Amino acid sequence: MSHSFAAITSPDVVALQGGPQRGLSWRHAATLMLLMVTLPVFALAATAAMPVLLVVASAEAMRQLWNLRGR
Repeated sequence: MSHSFAAITSPDVVALQGGPQRGLSWRHAATLMLLMVTLPVFALAATAAMPVLLVVASAEAMRQLWNLRGR
């Protein structure tokens, strides 16, 4: 059985929950903590990947030069 979208988002639901909340909720705090953990990890991974990217790109450039030389 499905519910209509209007029934799910009716003003009665907001009234039953005490109205819209102001300020920071636990969801905001959880999101900020998650970002504080994940963003440095991603930045560290990107920094660690740079030397690998340089080696792979250099090897590919050398391979292309070798193929051009052979023609």
